[in-house]
Amino acid sequence: SSVRWKPVTMRQVTGNNGNRSDKAVSIQLMLDGHSFSVDALPAAGKEVPCVAELLTPRSMLVPREEFSEELAEGYLAAEGLAPQDGECVVWSDTQEQIVAVMAIDRMLLDALRAKYEAGVRFTSPLLHLPKFSGNAVWMQRNGSLLYVKVYRTILRMAEVIQVESDADVLYFVERLTGIFPAADFELHLTGADSAALRKLLKGYYKRIVCE
Repeated sequence: SSVRWKPVTMRQVTGNNGNRSDKAVSIQLMLDGHSFSVDALPAAGKEVPCVAELLTPRSMLVPREEFSEELAEGYLAAEGLAPQDGECVVWSDTQEQIVAVMAIDRMLLDALRAKYEAGVRFTSPLLHLPKFSGNAVWMQRNGSLLYVKVYRTILRMAEVIQVESDADVLYFVERLTGIFPAADFELHLTGADSAALRKLLKGYYKRIVCE
């Protein structure tokens, strides 16, 4: 499969909300069927690592104590998210409490490793830690992907939902609130589409916070 990449300005990288160097090059790789050009990727020195945020529906979280590199592909397969032909599995920092496991185009991975001599590290929006107290639902919309986490004292759900339209978002939220009643949760939104998402969902959640 082909990949579209979306460049992000050089900035401090905050995968898992912190602990990465502000010298890292951060890029977003959107696995949505478009082409990409390795030559157009941000330049990096030999000592500057690249942190790539993968935006793909084939993503999941695994507790660090249960994570094994040898079983990474099996985790995705067990959830019906097995890598497609030409894809392989990568994961985020295994020193963090939660590890994100994701599928990536193998040719793209090889190209990234060849371009960034200092190495490539991976992260996912699913690793975002919302700022809340009590019960909370967190969402971030990236094009046709809706990232969702539900906390009821502890993390109860973490998924990536494919949404082609606002109607798809509303259908999913109706199902979600049937399991986790909106009246019991505060909704936290992040990302460039947070304002539009807040407007769309204000009829479901009375307490909405755009971080």
